[in-house]
Amino acid sequence: MTHLTKNNSEDQGLAVPDAARGKITEIFSSLQGEGIFLGERQLFIRFSGCSLRCSYCDTLQSITEEGHTLMSVQDILSRIRDLDAQKAHKTIAVTGGEPLLQADFLQRLLPEIKRMPKQIFLETSGVHPHFLEKVIDECDVIAMDLKPPSHASVDYWHEHQAFLQIAQNKVFIKMILTMQTTDEEFVKAIDLAAAANPIPPFVLQPVTPIQELNKRLAHIPLNDQDMIHPPSPARLMGLWELARHRLPDVRLIPQMHPVWGML
Repeated sequence: MTHLTKNNSEDQGLAVPDAARGKITEIFSSLQGEGIFLGERQLFIRFSGCSLRCSYCDTLQSITEEGHTLMSVQDILSRIRDLDAQKAHKTIAVTGGEPLLQADFLQRLLPEIKRMPKQIFLETSGVHPHFLEKVIDECDVIAMDLKPPSHASVDYWHEHQAFLQIAQNKVFIKMILTMQTTDEEFVKAIDLAAAANPIPPFVLQPVTPIQELNKRLAHIPLNDQDMIHPPSPARLMGLWELARHRLPDVRLIPQMHPVWGML
């Protein structure tokens, strides 16, 4: 599986050099389809570019920065006001791609959004703790999408641990569960969450069936053998039971956009 290594992922041109402008895939209003804000209307700012190549990635359009719009802080604030005039939004979801790769731009943007005033909900892979340090004060809630080796082909446990230490009581963990998720990495994820102070909410999200990323990037015709599937219902309940014996707040929440027909 194609993957930028940890040693050079931030030296591959993914971080925007012009801190006055961000590379944006789209800005839109919708219902949050995942995690603890499920079903709430949010305004989404989707940033372009990601250093990971997770097998189940469902934002193919945001993996790279090519072809996306350069926007200033004022451009984005203007778009927020336009969307707010149509529907009110309490929370702005800053998502991607990986928004923290544009942390210098976020340092300019997020304080202005807070003055509107809006709540900032950061959705991130949780593998860039040093970038999080730049914007943590402006974030209200952080969704850390835990990346075990079966998903990202790289061990990010150390980065996740450092990330949780910075995020503290602002973060919840979301772990995508697939048939490839191993017992060993699931237990390690529980250990990681249990060691955090405070212990964050732990959201288990069965993967929405999807063709493996590299097959999609290669435009290989859809074949069930190339699909990534969630664990069986019995295994999902077993994992939930395992987690709830160690953690105070464990939730099994599927991705709801496909159910709502809002892909």
